[in-house]
Amino acid sequence: VIDKIPAEGPTRFPASPGMALDVATLLRWIADHVPPRVTVDLPKPPSPTSPARTVRGYLARANAAPAIRRPDTSPVAVELGYEAIDAMPQDATRLSDAIYEEYGLQSVRIPGAVPHPTKLVQSAAMASVAPPRPTYRPMLPADICQRLSDAQLETVIYAGEAHSDHLAGSWTMDATFDTVSAAAVGTLGSVRFRRGFMLGDGTGAGKGRQSAGIILDNWLRGRRKAVWISKSDKLIEDAQRDWSALGQERLLVTPLSRFAQGKPITLSEGILFTTYATLRSDDRGEKVSRIRQIVDWLGRDFDGVIIFDESHAMQNAGGGKGERGDVEASQQGRAGLRLQHALPDARVVYVSATGA
Repeated sequence: VIDKIPAEGPTRFPASPGMALDVATLLRWIADHVPPRVTVDLPKPPSPTSPARTVRGYLARANAAPAIRRPDTSPVAVELGYEAIDAMPQDATRLSDAIYEEYGLQSVRIPGAVPHPTKLVQSAAMASVAPPRPTYRPMLPADICQRLSDAQLETVIYAGEAHSDHLAGSWTMDATFDTVSAAAVGTLGSVRFRRGFMLGDGTGAGKGRQSAGIILDNWLRGRRKAVWISKSDKLIEDAQRDWSALGQERLLVTPLSRFAQGKPITLSEGILFTTYATLRSDDRGEKVSRIRQIVDWLGRDFDGVIIFDESHAMQNAGGGKGERGDVEASQQGRAGLRLQHALPDARVVYVSATGA
């Protein structure tokens, strides 16, 4: 073994003891003259580099991670104060001969609420009929009047009013959630469907913020799961913007595409955003359908909010007859009905400026 160490003098060499006569002498010379080994400083091994990040790896980590509950940063909820009033009889006499009339709150008065920033109108026929006096009181942040206009707050009130009751009759459904049949009251396995709410305001009314306000009302009541369905996955940015505009964490709006089909959704709470095209994905071998995946996350007793944004995308859900015979139901429409059948107690909101 030869150690390479600096010498005291590059031209001076140690004297040779000669030729050993036997092995014992050689071992003695080695013990007497060979210096101890030099301490070896090994280089540190390079730290392993992180593997390239891929979408598949991200989805695998998301699905394998346990459900994480974020610290509760929700604002203090207060009951929205408003006064239910009777529409003034003389309001009907103020109608003009125009097709449209300026829109204003008729049956409620909300102290501190600001008018809508853009002009709102309604048909003359609608203006001649006052809406019913509501009794529902939303739970919203104390500063909500700075974030939603009076017309938008009115929508949250009437949505809660509609969701406070159920439709008449009892119903049973098959395992696919496609077929619903009338049943006698008290029939084993029968359900009652909660009343839905149709938001048909036109462009400029802020339907995104109205939808976010309805979700927030239920969120602050402890219903921390919701579903937001729209036509395009790009619209998640609009949903996150509207949710953030109410002072909430925008990342609580999470895309369903983050979770592979057939894998459990590991969110402990949040607003699941998806599209109608994704919703109609059927079973694929051992992978359950997207609807079953959502229902498993929400639970069959789910009573939170489901937003059907651009709900006219579910048109022709029941099929019908055309000039050339029977017309089959659309896949998107059937998927939307399946989700509603599977979650009869959900608070459903249909949002469309072209609902007719």
